[in-house]
Amino acid sequence: MLSFIGNSYFKHCKLLFMKSKKLYFFALLVLMLFTFSQCKKNKPTEFADYILIRNLRFYAKDSTNGQNLIGKNGQRYNPDSIKVFTLNNNLIDMNGIVVIDSLNNYYGGILYFYQLVSKPEDINIFAIDMPVYVYFNYLDTDTLQVKKPPFQDFSFYLNNSLISNAPALSNTIPSLTIKK
Repeated sequence: MLSFIGNSYFKHCKLLFMKSKKLYFFALLVLMLFTFSQCKKNKPTEFADYILIRNLRFYAKDSTNGQNLIGKNGQRYNPDSIKVFTLNNNLIDMNGIVVIDSLNNYYGGILYFYQLVSKPEDINIFAIDMPVYVYFNYLDTDTLQVKKPPFQDFSFYLNNSLISNAPALSNTIPSLTIKK
C-alpha cells in the first residue's frame, strides 16, 4: 500500500512538474514578446549615452634641425625616462605615456578629457584648466597646459606660451610639437 501511494505521489509530482514547466516556458515567451514589442528603433538618447575622450600627442623636436629628440639611438631624451603626470591633491597622477609611431618616432600621449555625456556636443559646457608636467630628465621638466573655457575651443600651452588650438567638437587627436 505504501509503495502504491509513493508511486502515485511520484506520478502526480511528475505530471505537475511537466505542466508547470510548460507554463513557465509559456510565461517566458509572453514576457519576451512583450519586451520586444516595447523596443523602439529610434530610442531617444539618455544621459550618459556617450563617453567623450580627448587626448593629444606631443613630439619633442630640435628647434634648429627639426629632429626628434626622443629615442633610443643617441637622442637627447630616452623614452623610458620620460614621465608625464598631473598633480591631484598634491598626489602624482601618471596620465601620459611615451610610445612609438609608425615612422619610428617617439611621442608622448596625454589623456586630458574623459566624461560621460548625453551627446558629443555636451563637451561645450565644460571648462578645463589642466596642467600636465612632462619630466624629460632631472634637468628638464616642462608644463603643458590644456585650457578650454565653456563654449570655446581647446588651447594648448607650453610653459605658458600658446602652441596650438583644437576645436572642442573635433574627434581628431591634436599633435603638438615641443621645440627645444
